[in-house]
Amino acid sequence: MSIPNYCIIEPGTLSGKLIADHGCYADMGVKLLKGCLDDFNYATCKVDGGEILPNPDEFDGCLVLGSEHGVNDNLPWIEPLLDFIRQVYDRRIPLVGVCFGHQAIAQSLGGRVEKTDWNVGVDRYDSKVGDVHFHTIVYHQDQVVELPKSAAVEFSSERCPNAALKYIDSPCWTIQSHPEFQLDFASDLFEDTRYDPLSYTQCDQAKRDLDIFSVELGTIENGIRQAFANKA
Repeated sequence: MSIPNYCIIEPGTLSGKLIADHGCYADMGVKLLKGCLDDFNYATCKVDGGEILPNPDEFDGCLVLGSEHGVNDNLPWIEPLLDFIRQVYDRRIPLVGVCFGHQAIAQSLGGRVEKTDWNVGVDRYDSKVGDVHFHTIVYHQDQVVELPKSAAVEFSSERCPNAALKYIDSPCWTIQSHPEFQLDFASDLFEDTRYDPLSYTQCDQAKRDLDIFSVELGTIENGIRQAFANKA
């Protein structure tokens, strides 16, 4: 059996210090997938850096990561990315979205994303279908406020009603939080963005959240595994 080949879409850029200490978004995405899946090959595409999106048919699955940008920003690479997502989805190629990726997938398929209050630190996500919950690292102002017709809510929180989505007619699963973030990176990211865009108070509260948080990935790993296991 051949080793699957995955496409990791990187739509954001960290500060130089964060990259030097922790790697880029794509590095974190690879590490996340390695914790969830068996052996695989992968290629990365840094769309915000001008790299051309590949042919979706070359891949067995795609992961769209987070970004400092928003899906409603007037940037030249966003519409091509949304079109790429639709191609992946229509071909029933497994697709996973994280934070910006969660929003971009929803918007590309007919949902709507808007700015809301900042949600940064740690949030509790509760299942919509059973007595299951987990805590997860969050850093977002935009969120999905209207679902695509093909999406169902799997997890929600008080601050983010549409926190994790499962799509019913293609193998696709998305989450608003950042399961790819490690605690030390999240703490450094919060500090790196103190004052812009976070306030002093928001940054301090987010870092206090991390002090009493242990990373919980079991439910998230299951969502990723199920999506990538369902290639048509």
